[in-house]
Amino acid sequence: MKTLCLLLLFGPVLAFSQTWPLLRTVDGDNFESVDALLPLQNGETIIAGTYFGSSAFPDGTPSSGKADLFLAGYDANGDLNWFLEGGDQENETVSGLAELPNGDIAIAGSYWFSLPLGDTILTTGSSVRSLFVARFTPQGHLVWAKRLSGDGLKDIADVGVLPDSSIVIAGFFRNTLELGDSTLVTEAEPGSTSLFVAAYAPDGQLRWVTQAGGEDDLRITAMAVDPEGQIGVGGNFNGVSQLAGTTLDAGFFNQDVFLAAFSPTGIPLWARDLGGVIDDNLQDVAIDTAGNLYATGNIIGVMNLSEEISIESSNGNDDCFLVKYSADGTPLWGRALGGPDVQDGLSVAVQRDFVVIGGGFQGSIGWDGLSADVGEDGIIWGLIAAFTPDGDARWLRTLPTNDFGLIECLAFSSDQQLYAGGSFGNTGAFNGETIPSDGPNSGFWGRLSDLLSPIPMDAEAEATPIVAFPNPTKGEVQLTNIPMEATVSIFNAMGQCVQPSAPANRPVDLSHLPEGWYVLRVKNELGAIRTLRVLKQ
Repeated sequence: MKTLCLLLLFGPVLAFSQTWPLLRTVDGDNFESVDALLPLQNGETIIAGTYFGSSAFPDGTPSSGKADLFLAGYDANGDLNWFLEGGDQENETVSGLAELPNGDIAIAGSYWFSLPLGDTILTTGSSVRSLFVARFTPQGHLVWAKRLSGDGLKDIADVGVLPDSSIVIAGFFRNTLELGDSTLVTEAEPGSTSLFVAAYAPDGQLRWVTQAGGEDDLRITAMAVDPEGQIGVGGNFNGVSQLAGTTLDAGFFNQDVFLAAFSPTGIPLWARDLGGVIDDNLQDVAIDTAGNLYATGNIIGVMNLSEEISIESSNGNDDCFLVKYSADGTPLWGRALGGPDVQDGLSVAVQRDFVVIGGGFQGSIGWDGLSADVGEDGIIWGLIAAFTPDGDARWLRTLPTNDFGLIECLAFSSDQQLYAGGSFGNTGAFNGETIPSDGPNSGFWGRLSDLLSPIPMDAEAEATPIVAFPNPTKGEVQLTNIPMEATVSIFNAMGQCVQPSAPANRPVDLSHLPEGWYVLRVKNELGAIRTLRVLKQ
């Protein structure tokens, strides 16, 4: 495993702002991917993913089959504390991570034949491929692990934690799903899949399980839990299904997207069909403290959120989409994001002031004055883009590669720092430095600059928002309602620092800068940050 720590340095002139003040690669001799990451309350970080070939960790073991899974813990400085690896002859997967109130870790995924987890070995039971959910201490010691077997196709979308420390999972199954002594029989037509949501008590006993199905496939592919325990899910479906008293109708024999919510006890609350004409795909959801549900994935053609709200891809290729629904299922807004080539939204995370999506793209992309261009056919770059809770673009970051790059997971820490993970092929460019992979591709994870996820100021400061005047400007702007001892820095639309920090109580000079949008970052003496946009004409 390569370790690379990139520290954020400020000098007299800072021409390029570092996106990744902390970066770690997970690199063996073949294929690796970081599929889930979890910043813990204590400042440590947990990652999980898969690898094929040699281990990416010191004294680790080569994969047993095509792809084994790993679970690893790092301290606050990004140094490895511990790791676990396991798998059998086929591909294992990791679906998600979650933290319990006492600091323990929940993980879920799938495996073939058998899966060693510490001193416990899970077998697959009635089928050769099973699902699992497990609980670990923050030091990587197994507390318990449960198998979900059954006859037919099945998968877990994600794992979360309810306020009472129950661990909740969601996914889909075909035919039957065995959860300990309970067996679900699909409500769908033969050959089709039903969704399920299940909760385990803190000691690992099944607390409740809910299922729903229809005449065709109904699959949960993403899940998130709000602080009150409402469970937001999203996924894909074909044909007609009933959920929460709502008829989901894909029509035209294509695949549509749906969103839904369940109570902390598994009762369906609402369901919404995000219909279109061509296949759409939902990849991830996130939920904020108010219960608003955000979703991302890819769209071709038109997606209808309501009679008043619809979004449309730029052409016949996939675009990313980002949508927001209220806690009661009311559609609030939607955006199609992309360009002439293929884009894919793979992950989404939210805090109070930002919603951030991650994924990959080919060719050129652009929205709201932000743009990026791979510049070479067949190459995929990773992307991270931030938006306000109202859907306005804030910034755009890319992961340049000479093969492919994907941002596959995003998470905010308790202090609102943004973390990201994924994989890149051959080489990846971080902070202007090219990092090679030892094999065809490498996994990675890191923390992004706090300039990209500013810490909110206190309520009193928010009551008197900072204002820049005049805005637009041809030269200087004056900031009003400035906190004591505040400083201001200027960043261009791609997040590059074009002027380091200076006293904020003086006029801010943009006369030497090209025309366009700029972000002013105001930081008070306590480290709290606010940002505002200024247009230079």
